[in-house]
Amino acid sequence: MTGERKPLPPTRQLIFLFGFLLLRLALVILPLRNPEGGILLDSTKYIALASSLVNTGRYAEATGQDVIWPPGYPVFVAVASAWSQTSPAAVALAQLGLTCAIGILLVTLTSQLANPGAARTAGWLYALSPSAALWALTVMSETLFTALLVASALAWVTALRRRSAAWGWVCGILLGMGALVRPLGLVLVPLWCLVTLIGVSRLGRRRWATRLGMTIGLGAIVVAVPWAARNLIVHGQFTFSGVAGRTFYNFNIAQVKATAEHTTRDLAASQIGASGSEFRDSLNVISDYPFAFLYEQAKGVFRTALGLEAGSWARLLGYPEALRGGLGVVSTMLAGDITGSLLKVESLLSSPQTAPILVIAAVAEAHSFVLYALLIVLLAYGRERAGGIVGVGLGLSVALLMLVPAAAGQARFRIPAEPFLAFLAASGWQVLRTKLSKRKPNGLGSVAVSKSQL
Repeated sequence: MTGERKPLPPTRQLIFLFGFLLLRLALVILPLRNPEGGILLDSTKYIALASSLVNTGRYAEATGQDVIWPPGYPVFVAVASAWSQTSPAAVALAQLGLTCAIGILLVTLTSQLANPGAARTAGWLYALSPSAALWALTVMSETLFTALLVASALAWVTALRRRSAAWGWVCGILLGMGALVRPLGLVLVPLWCLVTLIGVSRLGRRRWATRLGMTIGLGAIVVAVPWAARNLIVHGQFTFSGVAGRTFYNFNIAQVKATAEHTTRDLAASQIGASGSEFRDSLNVISDYPFAFLYEQAKGVFRTALGLEAGSWARLLGYPEALRGGLGVVSTMLAGDITGSLLKVESLLSSPQTAPILVIAAVAEAHSFVLYALLIVLLAYGRERAGGIVGVGLGLSVALLMLVPAAAGQARFRIPAEPFLAFLAASGWQVLRTKLSKRKPNGLGSVAVSKSQL
């Protein structure tokens, strides 16, 4: 007897992981006890669109939100609520179920790109994400969007491994469906097509690279064009979504103007376009306040990368209204008052009311630190272990998902990137283990490198 504990067999480890994911379904008790907790500002608009579908059979909203948001998520809300009055608890339960599916898809995806050890690590990194679990309890679109992105990534891998154009179509269609949930998904379509074209061409298969890249793009177009045609018929605009322009002018530019001129964002937004051209007014704001513009974009990216919004979590947990605007720790730090931020932490920890939410936030940030630290390890020492063509595409996807919202960035916008971050971090952990053990990759590692040529 050596006294050493033997590790669990891989199959049991996976069963334990999936059991943990299933246990998270119990979190539905939060929206059951506090149904309003998961209804944020944008949630009310999703609910209005879902109610329109259920009650009138039409996808419409008084303020024209139907041309801003495609119908993917409101349809999901209506279906999850059994095509009846929206039930936040039913939506939360469906989304918690989706996080279980995401965990399974992520393990499968990582096992295709790396090895079983990395797959289990990626699964646990995602399963232990407080942000992924808590945002699933809100009536917001990020969880559904995430599930479609991970499914499309798995289809992408399958298309490359099997040299199957049919799976390329599946990948593109799933990306298009993701865009129907969040239009940001369209940004990934040209990225994945380009990565496929360059990556496969470098392997000496240019014709196949062109064919597969085109099928991915056409698959997304097949989904996107009918909705753009609907908007032309209903609103006279051939556009998939008006969210990009609205966000840029009303958030990115208006926030810069508000900060520089010491006014409110709503007032600044009302002044953009007063000259007759929103674009010209935006250029004027950027040229007048270039440093403020860069600062606001950086702040938005920081919020997205941080992935933390204690105010929304306080709402979920039924905390008083005074705490639902946030704890003020991050905002104070962003204002440059580090000492004030630390004093707020001390004050929050000393209160029995605020200490629990601060502890949850601290756990979430510790989790983020682990993800980013392992990502740095991967970039520094093991880029060849990052999953090849698809791994590069997923890494660039993480960057786009976090950077594109810019000044409009919010904590929940990181959720779609969370599984891909977990995959990259798991690859970084494999590299770190190899470095720490000071051993060459064994046979299993060689298999991982071989698979990474995908």
